[in-house]
Amino acid sequence: MAGTDRISALPLDIKVTILSGLTIKEAVRTSSLAHSWRHLWTFLPGLEVGPLSVDQNASRLADSRWFDLLHHLLTSLRGPFLYFAICNGFGADQSARLQALLDLAFQRGGVEVLAIRDLHGQVVVHLPYFHALEVLHLSDCDLSLPLGFQGFNKLLILELLQVCISNNDLQLLIDTSKQLSIFKCYLASDGDDPYSVTIRSQTLTNLEFGIYEAIERVRIDSAPRLEEVHITGADDLSEEFAPVTLGLLSGITMVTFLELTCDVLKTLSPIGARCALPVTFNNLRCLKLSMSTLAVEKGMYDVFTCLLRSAPLLEKLHIRSFDHEPSPSESHAILLSECVKKQDGFRCLNQSLTSVTIKMSKLDVITSIWMIHFLLLNANVLKLMMIEYNKGCEVEPNMIEELCKAKVTSSDAKLVIWRCKEKVKINVK
Repeated sequence: MAGTDRISALPLDIKVTILSGLTIKEAVRTSSLAHSWRHLWTFLPGLEVGPLSVDQNASRLADSRWFDLLHHLLTSLRGPFLYFAICNGFGADQSARLQALLDLAFQRGGVEVLAIRDLHGQVVVHLPYFHALEVLHLSDCDLSLPLGFQGFNKLLILELLQVCISNNDLQLLIDTSKQLSIFKCYLASDGDDPYSVTIRSQTLTNLEFGIYEAIERVRIDSAPRLEEVHITGADDLSEEFAPVTLGLLSGITMVTFLELTCDVLKTLSPIGARCALPVTFNNLRCLKLSMSTLAVEKGMYDVFTCLLRSAPLLEKLHIRSFDHEPSPSESHAILLSECVKKQDGFRCLNQSLTSVTIKMSKLDVITSIWMIHFLLLNANVLKLMMIEYNKGCEVEPNMIEELCKAKVTSSDAKLVIWRCKEKVKINVK
């Protein structure tokens, strides 16, 4: 019948599901739709606040009425309280008020998802014990655990971004999270001793770890289900971090996916120069790594070849090159001529490596293509090599000529240059 309000006739759980897709402000506004909607928003299963705009931060966060409103929203919710998320500009001077909101959420009980992001300054968070917690996201804060902390027994996902926490509390948090599956960790220095982290988990499958000045040691004693690892750090991560990086690599030898966003070739070049990279990735299928063309040296080439030798079943290789210089130096030219040779002893090159992707900021620098020549010559079963470069850069004619001269071993190999929507296919022989 025309004019029938079918939405209002829906069951309560369906209407609450609809409201869950709105912001809390939008959900509260539905109170004006009809009498039956007046208190419907109070059945929402949680509260997500923010982010505030820059103009709002200065006025609202300084106004205690804003916190009173958040307190009112929390106390008004009458349904099972399952999630609490704050993506807001809380500063260090609002730590006590933020803590009061956390304590109130704790009193409601049953919180499964807790997220506190985009704070301004190192806000101190004394984390209550949420017994049902499954997902914990924290960023830009100082974190301390409650006295007598026994662990979040149901925690599946732990994300710490620029979080300052004592080494003992961090280790306790890891050790007591018996169901942990995903762990993302970028720690901030606590101004005391650097972090020394040991990971033991029978359930961990995904790990993302940032290596910075605050990290002294990372060791994985036991993680039999670990499949995917991302190791990140600054592009100019110095060689002094080689022991930390190598120590972490040594504990993840059974992974199937490994991404190294820091320049691990440069970082480990002293070790690679001695041909002493004692790591074997027997299950690795996909490897992503970054390299700087400004620091190409023999040690970096040795690390690269050691990584290839250490992954006998490698199928996909992704390389990001950066810091291109305008012209190759004499030492780079010598290195290029030394590298582009037929090599033996690479099982993955002989049997499994079929896909290579190389991302470059420019496509006119000879020092960044020695790896292209090397892989085309040595990857016997290669099917596709994709070269991606930044939008706005033109493909230099001499670069095309250079690539056309490349010696290719695989009869099935295809070389494609990709820029935005432009694709250039090069015939290689």
